Amino acid sequence: MPHPAPARPTTPLYPISAVLAGVLLSVRLGMLVSMAATERITVTLPADILAAIRTEADGNVSAYTAKALQTQAVRDAADRLSAWQRSRAAESDDLQELALDSLDAAAGGGR
Repeated sequence: MPHPAPARPTTPLYPISAVLAGVLLSVRLGMLVSMAATERITVTLPADILAAIRTEADGNVSAYTAKALQTQAVRDAADRLSAWQRSRAAESDDLQELALDSLDAAAGGGR
């Protein structure tokens, strides 16, 4: 009687992967993800950093800041996704080994 195939892990995809994919696509296309609503906040920055931002921002400090924050959010999401993938690597290796053992047993061989 053949052995049943190992069950696939039921762990759902990490939700950040979908967000990351959308953000990366937007960044790759050179677009900023447009938001339906904006909100005014107050941020305190060192004077030299603010001067550099004003120089680089061509008069639109808000857009420059939003782009910088979006870029950092992508980096943070990518780091979290990589960590999640690394944490699942051992589980994936175990499942692959089990599948290979099952195939060998079904073929009458051994590993």
